Amino acid sequence: MLPSDYDGVCIIGKRKQGKSTLLEQLLAGEPRVQLYDAKGALREPIVIKRGVLPSMPKYGVHRSYVPAEGQPFDECEWSAFLAIQLGRCISIVDELPDALEGQEPGASFAWVTRMGRMRAIRFIYSFQRAFEVPRMVTANASDWFLFQTNEPRDLQYIAQSVSADAAIRVRNLKRGQAVHVRDGNVFAIMETYRP
Repeated sequence: MLPSDYDGVCIIGKRKQGKSTLLEQLLAGEPRVQLYDAKGALREPIVIKRGVLPSMPKYGVHRSYVPAEGQPFDECEWSAFLAIQLGRCISIVDELPDALEGQEPGASFAWVTRMGRMRAIRFIYSFQRAFEVPRMVTANASDWFLFQTNEPRDLQYIAQSVSADAAIRVRNLKRGQAVHVRDGNVFAIMETYRP
């Protein structure tokens, strides 16, 4: 379950390092989730297609996702809009660069990232490469989970934008391990697990 003091979370790691497993761990038991996954690998029980506004419960369980069917940028924006309507939830975008398609983030996505706390919305965004994280996300993420990398460009970004200590520690991680950085300080080295 995602700790309540996480405002925004970034997960960064290459394929097969444990990002999806970590995401599943963080979301286990979370009652209110709005998800968009540009690759279509993650699912939730309620499917909400773009342009169809369901009844959004004020309280209680609501775990939904926007399926990856049309234009990823538009679907990502629709998912953010639904998170705003839902409130008190976690807004997730898995593989954010694939969803943004090289464009600047849309208005709903930007609002969730910058102002979501006003409606008790927290975010989790995942990336394969650290340098792909938009500045607005860097400025609003309190927690970072960084998987192993030795890529110079990624290490430079991590050192400058997250933590110099984290940039050193990510070099020697094993598959399934991540450095957890909170507010610029290395908090823990953790392991993802499959139940």
